Amino acid sequence: MKRIWPALVAAFAICLALAGCGKPKDPAEDFIGKWEVISISSDGEETSEKDLNLLKDLDLHVYLVLNENGMATLDVFGDGMDGTWSVSEKGKGSILLDGQEVPMVIKGGKLTLEQDRSSMTFKKLEDSEEAATSADAGHAATYFGGDTINDLDNPTEMDVLVANDDICTIKVTARGTYVGSPAFLFEITNKTDADFLVVNSTDDWAVNGAKRSATLYKTLKPQETLGSVAWFVQTGFDDDVNELTNVTGTIIICDANANNILGEYEFAL
Repeated sequence: MKRIWPALVAAFAICLALAGCGKPKDPAEDFIGKWEVISISSDGEETSEKDLNLLKDLDLHVYLVLNENGMATLDVFGDGMDGTWSVSEKGKGSILLDGQEVPMVIKGGKLTLEQDRSSMTFKKLEDSEEAATSADAGHAATYFGGDTINDLDNPTEMDVLVANDDICTIKVTARGTYVGSPAFLFEITNKTDADFLVVNSTDDWAVNGAKRSATLYKTLKPQETLGSVAWFVQTGFDDDVNELTNVTGTIIICDANANNILGEYEFAL
């Protein structure tokens, strides 16, 4: 009996250790869920938390949804872009959107997408937060569906034609302040027979010769005319709209899935 007892104790300890270890955790589990953006950076210029909170107050959100089946959605202000995602090792993976693969990293409970000197950092929403955002999802899309001069603070009316062809008509109709940043109000008409997406090129906008980040994003239905605000975050001139001069950049029209470019239009004002 004295010889058997140590063996039984050792076997019991091994069983406890095995039970404690259990099945190894799938590294993909850390990624699955709905994530909300908390930081955006481009070429060293970071969107402030104050600006992001102002957008959230207007129900304008950026979400990343990673599903268990490997499907992904990047939702920007109510417009979704679908793709796929995968994990290479614990805390590291990638997402494929519109044919572009972007690395994903989880560190300190935050998920970051980073490519070409631009990055977006997200926090995962709890179940209660996710349910609340799903219930309100339609509101953001409705609000952002068509901007007017009433969405600008201290607006000045303008009438500048940017483009007019078989694809679209683009005009600048006002200048003012939007969520605390200098902004232009565009009037855009979709002349095609399909939905299209209006965005600004992210790497060539400048104000008074200095490179600046602009935000323009709008989906239009066939033959639809909508107003769309383009605002300049982290402009470097104390958010004074009077300094919004000598502005240059490129406006891009593409199909609704952002797969094909329909037209590119140089902006200079």
